[in-house]
Amino acid sequence: MSPLPVFFLALQVGAYPVSPSEMWRLLALTPSQSPLPEQIRAIIVDVRLPRIVLAMLVGLSLSVSGATLQAVFRNPLVDAFILGVSAGAVLVAARGQRSGSGGGDSQSFASSATGG
Repeated sequence: MSPLPVFFLALQVGAYPVSPSEMWRLLALTPSQSPLPEQIRAIIVDVRLPRIVLAMLVGLSLSVSGATLQAVFRNPLVDAFILGVSAGAVLVAARGQRSGSGGGDSQSFASSATGG
């Protein structure tokens, strides 16, 4: 599927459904229309939109890293498992858990990944 329709669908679907007209009123930012309730604005802007953008950035970075691996090694079948990149990621995760820094925050992850 194309990312744009999925983006708008993800903004609408959830535990609290948001109608397309409410979503459009928020995204169009036209002052002539009546403002949306604060609850709907908070659901879309503060909860759903950051999650969707982050998911799109993660997908983008994974696709770029895969394309980079394939271009560098000039092999269309190369992936992280063949090169040992995934084994290195497992090693860092295991080291972080063993050292007790598996708290889930970014600082403990960075310190376990860099050895500090």
